[in-house]
Amino acid sequence: MTKGRLITIDNYYEIFNGILNPKQLEGLRLLVTQFPQQQFNATEDRRTDRPSLGVTCFDCHANGHTNGANHLVGDIRPQEFRHRIETPTLRGVNIQRLFGSQRALKTVEDFTQFEQRAAYFDGDQCMAAKKGVNILERGSQVHFMAEFLAILDFPPAPKLNIYGELDRTKASPSELRGEKLFNGKARCVSCHPGPYYTDNSMHNLMAERFYRQEL
Repeated sequence: MTKGRLITIDNYYEIFNGILNPKQLEGLRLLVTQFPQQQFNATEDRRTDRPSLGVTCFDCHANGHTNGANHLVGDIRPQEFRHRIETPTLRGVNIQRLFGSQRALKTVEDFTQFEQRAAYFDGDQCMAAKKGVNILERGSQVHFMAEFLAILDFPPAPKLNIYGELDRTKASPSELRGEKLFNGKARCVSCHPGPYYTDNSMHNLMAERFYRQEL
């Protein structure tokens, strides 16, 4: 669709006009529009040397996928326990309906609204107001953004059939062994069934079983 071009505010209309409906086109415009954020804004405590108008969703989620950037996970406190995670892809959000690691954000609309209001400002409402937060309206903005994202499919998986199973005429012996392990001894499939391999659930993994209790 984009013919290898990076979608920006300068070319989104040229690329998608006549393909997307007006609501989806407006949602895409919002996804490539700069908004102030904790590190990129006009205040003196920004991370950049020069004032910035902000960042766009697609700066990190390039063409709805990811640019591979790392950032501190936002949902862990205290600060010293926060670890780095990679910017996730936004493809397949019509299937994935639980977002965040420790957070139970049930829709991409919830996630978009939360990120814009607080997460991009480290959860500080006062700092967000100082830096110029732009509160997105749920019905006419957030929903439009989500409608565009919902049509972004997963990247192609040419070795999988419609049921999410490996095509034995294309898969390597190693991949076939991995599938057997996934569906068998490792029991991965009990929580992550095909064809999309996501279960949209939060689990208590009982991590304490991997540690020895100190007396």
